[in-house]
Amino acid sequence: MSISDWGSIGEIVSGIGVILSLIYVGVQVRKNSQDVRDNTAQQILDLFVTINHSPDELLLAAFQKLYSDKPLDKHEQMRYSFYLREQLETYHSAYYHYKRGNLDQSLFQAVEQRIKNNSRFPQWRGLWKISGDVYSKEFRDYVNGLLQENA
Repeated sequence: MSISDWGSIGEIVSGIGVILSLIYVGVQVRKNSQDVRDNTAQQILDLFVTINHSPDELLLAAFQKLYSDKPLDKHEQMRYSFYLREQLETYHSAYYHYKRGNLDQSLFQAVEQRIKNNSRFPQWRGLWKISGDVYSKEFRDYVNGLLQENA
């Protein structure tokens, strides 16, 4: 074998190495993308757990009144408003990640159902009406569409 033959063999081996490297990089990118989606889903779930974990006495009283169709006093209204704002921020975050492909559709459907469930309360709709403009137009249009469906 001549040096030229060895050079050709070296080029073939080098080409195979490049192809294998590209396959490896593709596998790693795919795995990293799945890890990002998994982490995003976990963060959204953690936000819901944090918001709903061990509500204080004032929030519990507000919930009891809401489910009994009784009016809230001003302190309960304020506490419930803070709770709703936390919910809205979480919904907005979930929507953002879903639209960018970082949140699984089935998990987002659960978030969507939460929005629909909460929107049946006049207090939720009232808060959305006065504070919805702080969210992205895309999210506002989405929530307003859900509200129209549930009207």
